[in-house]
Amino acid sequence: DVSDISITDDEEDCYSSFQSIDDILHGFRKKELTVWTGVPGSGKSTILNQITLQTIEQGGKVAIFSGEISKEQLLKWSMIQYYGWESCEEKQFKVGTGKYYEPKKQYEAEFKQKFKGKLFILEEETSMTDEKLFEKMKYLQFKYGVSRFIFDNLMQLDLGSKGDKYENQKKFIGNCVTFAKKNNCHIDLVAHPKKPTKGEMPTMYDISGASEIPNLAFNIIMLNKLEPEKAEKLAMDGNLKFIPSTAAIILKH
Repeated sequence: DVSDISITDDEEDCYSSFQSIDDILHGFRKKELTVWTGVPGSGKSTILNQITLQTIEQGGKVAIFSGEISKEQLLKWSMIQYYGWESCEEKQFKVGTGKYYEPKKQYEAEFKQKFKGKLFILEEETSMTDEKLFEKMKYLQFKYGVSRFIFDNLMQLDLGSKGDKYENQKKFIGNCVTFAKKNNCHIDLVAHPKKPTKGEMPTMYDISGASEIPNLAFNIIMLNKLEPEKAEKLAMDGNLKFIPSTAAIILKH
């Protein structure tokens, strides 16, 4: 009965802090799925990590599943993005030449205390199945009130060996949308693109996998790493004080 339905304003989960994204999306809404795509190295994980920190700063709680890097590396990465490079110390590789950066030890305890009960990193000893993932999501949402879940990326999830791969993906995407609606949260999913056709602008249907991925997503954001000449031109045309490295293309919203 429609008389039982209450119409409310769209509830925004948070802003991204990236003006080009916020100007179009006006914030990420709860009960929705956002798909992020782009070739490796385009900045998907970096931007999502920044959005994670911004979400928490704005009062939200976030859980991340990354099948590509360990929970220890993700913690280090988060600390560096939160405190900045001044929080790091330079170290030399033990094998070969070159250097790398590690967050200074004095920041670790402070970061963990500040983000305790607000930032959760999901990891499995073996493979993360969709059943295990949704069980963990239900627990974190119920016990801690987690309002944002980030999956980086779709190909790292074990969706089962039985049945058609695309049917399994379709079911998983449908379950993500259902979970977001029922639990008043936002889900971000990284999905890799198909190999681009030279000279053609990618569309939302160039995402690799089941067609339901773009069809069921509320927002689709493609990140494109800029060539140096194009980046410099954009900086000059936009009167920017910095040279951008990545362009965010909103394919659906």
